[in-house]
Amino acid sequence: MNSKIYLEGIISVSAAITSGKRDIYEVFIDKAKIEKRDRKAVHFLSELKKKSVPYTRCDRDYIDSLAEGT
Repeated sequence: MNSKIYLEGIISVSAAITSGKRDIYEVFIDKAKIEKRDRKAVHFLSELKKKSVPYTRCDRDYIDSLAEGT
């Protein structure tokens, strides 16, 4: 059975990418943080691009709904 696991937070997602033990299909990143030039979010986005990890900028509400499992 192939079930999706959602990780939340830059540290958790970065660790999963670095470990290489999980397939990463897509990362959702809060577009408001990118637009505000949040230092951590911008750096994280840069790392995703360097590692060719697919990502989508989206609203925080959407990310929260995934994390809550709704």
